[in-house]
Amino acid sequence: MPLSLTTEFLMFSFVFIAGNYILDLFSKKFLHIDGTDFLFFAPWLAAIKFGVYEGVVLAAVILVLHAFMHMRIARFIILSFPTQILAVFMGYLFGIEGFWVTLVVYYFASSVVTGLLGGIGGMYFMFLLTNSITNIAAFFVYKFLL
Repeated sequence: MPLSLTTEFLMFSFVFIAGNYILDLFSKKFLHIDGTDFLFFAPWLAAIKFGVYEGVVLAAVILVLHAFMHMRIARFIILSFPTQILAVFMGYLFGIEGFWVTLVVYYFASSVVTGLLGGIGGMYFMFLLTNSITNIAAFFVYKFLL
């Protein structure tokens, strides 16, 4: 199935791109930490709702914008693209029920990529904590809104 830029997908994407931008601004200004983003959740959910191509496109857009907002760690963000693709495929294959296993696999893959780049350290564990909170909160909000 080719990429389908429906109005529903574009609105969905706008919400998550704007939400990611707001989270980036908030985390930079007040929290001074990284990891509050939708790099996992939005592409994962897009793959479930719209398809693989849509999930990958949304992942790429959020990835680039997020990297620009966090230039200090942009190399880690950009080179994590395979982990977002993995989340997209797992979301498409396993659906909503596969959230927990997909999140664990995503963090494992992210840790491998970050480790290969020499980025495992205290800040990475802070990323895991804040990113886990963001993704789990987003998941429960989504489940509540269903």
